[in-house]
Amino acid sequence: MALSKLRSESIDLTDDYAFTGTVTGAGGGKVLQVQYTQYDSANTQAITANTDTAITNLSVSITPTATNSIIKIESFLFCEYSAANWMANTTFFFLRDTTKLSAPAAGNRRVGISFPSTGWHTSDVTASPDSGATVWFDSTHNTTSQITYHLAMSSVYAGTLYVNRTVNDTDTNEHERGVSFISATEIAG
Repeated sequence: MALSKLRSESIDLTDDYAFTGTVTGAGGGKVLQVQYTQYDSANTQAITANTDTAITNLSVSITPTATNSIIKIESFLFCEYSAANWMANTTFFFLRDTTKLSAPAAGNRRVGISFPSTGWHTSDVTASPDSGATVWFDSTHNTTSQITYHLAMSSVYAGTLYVNRTVNDTDTNEHERGVSFISATEIAG
């Protein structure tokens, strides 16, 4: 029985590297690149009822290396909304440039990927933030040109979205601040 030699190489990941060739032998499922936007400032944004609205500062751009790769988009939103019952009739989804990525249209139903999932006191719209994670696998991009993904929402209720803060944002230990992000991971198809 012959033993093969093991070869070990290291790459200094503190340097910037750009992939310009083709992946051979990598097979499906290999991570090719990760791009992300982590947003730690606080802001507010007006939301119009029954309108698909991109969330300000939660977008990420990626240039796929292959047309058949899969882009996994993930986001986490820390927020509070000025309408008390907003969680009951709100969906979150992604926009690939201007194309909505969500469940298929279904009559008059509001469609999306997720909803704000960790609200504890939905009737308290001054000091109890909500948050939610949204994940989508985009296998239909079919391009090697730059794509920009946006986290977006649609709600029955018009109001103000307070990102990374509570509505009142009072300087006490009962008013939280947080961090939101969006990321795009290219996976070999």
